Amino acid sequence: MKSRIFCSQGRGPRARGLSALVMCGVSLVALTTAAAAPAAASNGELVGFRDCLVNGGTFSVPSGVPITIGGIGFGQGTYGVAVDFLLKERTTLTISNSTSSVFDLSHEWATPQRLDNLWVTRLPDTDVGVILQPGESFLATYDITLARPLLVAYPPVKSSGYNGPYLITEEGPLSCQVIAS
Repeated sequence: MKSRIFCSQGRGPRARGLSALVMCGVSLVALTTAAAAPAAASNGELVGFRDCLVNGGTFSVPSGVPITIGGIGFGQGTYGVAVDFLLKERTTLTISNSTSSVFDLSHEWATPQRLDNLWVTRLPDTDVGVILQPGESFLATYDITLARPLLVAYPPVKSSGYNGPYLITEEGPLSCQVIAS
């Protein structure tokens, strides 16, 4: 199943699938409130992937500075299911401009941490090695595939199915067009 849910609060029919993915300081779950707004990276510009998706899939950066992509994570209702995600996932970040670069981030996820009633794992920010000039752009695409179906369930699990349980096999691809001003 391919999912295209952007910054869901984990409720309603759009919450299925990508509600497990968190695209903020963390994810696309009920974690959006816990995420801080992206700030400038120490040596350049941090592209907050969640902000990009919320703003229609584009993000403006100043020209002439290194660019870092960040703000993706995954949340689950139990530690065990969060660890199960880590055991099954394969995550890539593809940067497409005149050439393509693919970053394999599969083993970069942090150890799950408790956040309110969820267990959350995050990817570190990724320096993509690109400096854009005015008017130039690139497409950043995250894709997460799972070796086997993953159970999604958030407390409390209700009969509506929006908090689970249900199975997912892939999240994404999710893309952001980064444009230099």
